[in-house]
Amino acid sequence: MKQYPRMAETGPTAAQANHQPTASLAEPSAHSDTFWRDCVLGLQALRHGDRWIAALRAQAIVQSTLLPMAARAHDLIAPLTATEAANQAVLAPLLARWQADLPLPAYWQVYAALIADYQDFRHRQVSDSLDSSAAEAQAMDLLEMARRQPYPDFPEVISWRSISIILPAYNEEAVIQETVASCLQAVQRSCPNAEVIIVDDGSHDHTGAIGDDLAEHDARVVVVHNRPNKGYGGALLAGFAAARGELTFFMDSDGQFDINDIVKMLKLYELHPGAAILGYRAPRRDPFMRQLNALGWKFVARAVLGVSGIKDIDCAFKLFPTEVMRACQLRAQGASVNAEFLAKFQRLGLPIYQLPVQHLPRTKGSPTGAKPAVILRAFQEILALPGPLRKWTEEIARAGLPPI
Repeated sequence: MKQYPRMAETGPTAAQANHQPTASLAEPSAHSDTFWRDCVLGLQALRHGDRWIAALRAQAIVQSTLLPMAARAHDLIAPLTATEAANQAVLAPLLARWQADLPLPAYWQVYAALIADYQDFRHRQVSDSLDSSAAEAQAMDLLEMARRQPYPDFPEVISWRSISIILPAYNEEAVIQETVASCLQAVQRSCPNAEVIIVDDGSHDHTGAIGDDLAEHDARVVVVHNRPNKGYGGALLAGFAAARGELTFFMDSDGQFDINDIVKMLKLYELHPGAAILGYRAPRRDPFMRQLNALGWKFVARAVLGVSGIKDIDCAFKLFPTEVMRACQLRAQGASVNAEFLAKFQRLGLPIYQLPVQHLPRTKGSPTGAKPAVILRAFQEILALPGPLRKWTEEIARAGLPPI
């Protein structure tokens, strides 16, 4: 059996791959459709310069399709055993890691090798021929296109780090598609190794369905459904849990932020790797009462949790290392989530940098942050956080974790 291009062992683990459900091997047609669809999505990610998502999709293909096929084929391809098939025939190095600076042709070669092995396995395991599908034709066209045309240089890329962009969304059907499209357009220019995670927080409109449709046609889009609605903090926590990138970034999905401001954040992060980069709205385009509430909230966060020096605590435009957020063990489900993780960032000694970002008037959808029930829940939640925060701080100290 052929040897595949070796992938260096850096980046997210194979367990983090975006697995797609596959049909049983007893259903060759459905099984074939799934394989070719996954190939198309991975190859399309490559066309956008997203080597990270292309690698994750290839991992999913190996694990969910080629490994089972290799296990079934081990008694057909003497003297190959199932273990040898897993290690040799189905690209075991790619199962482990990816590398952002691996030459782009290597990724195309990976997909060409996966397709060649799939076709070989299918020939050995299926006695009757399978009709070519539209997805198969599309995948082969993408491979041929890669052979004929030079790949774009991406001259405006600021960072090749993998980044997870989280969009909490509640009843945002009017803007979610536009927001996702603007995110994908921006990251292709500045940080191509990216995924956009839509967190549909129990929406009653078509937000979730729109997100699912986007994910069906673009491997860079992931949808998480909160059922029932868990609130702003619960939506962010679901997004943080799903994030697979080295960096996590989040912003509101309501169209009040310009995703292109992420360029400033990435430039600052590359100067200070490992830091948290926080946006503050300048000026803030909210009604007077919301701005007044924000001033009161800033005072409460300082008095209760000790959060200090932060210009705009609840500005939903923040970038930070994913591993730091995981270390914070967040518990807030409501609007106090920002105050909680900022308090923990400061206790960890995480460097924090702040910069102004655009804030636009809301033109579509309905805000929920100013509702009395939301405000009451936020105050109840933040008043309950000091005890757990002290316990978390003591556990960090006992673990001997130095400031980051």
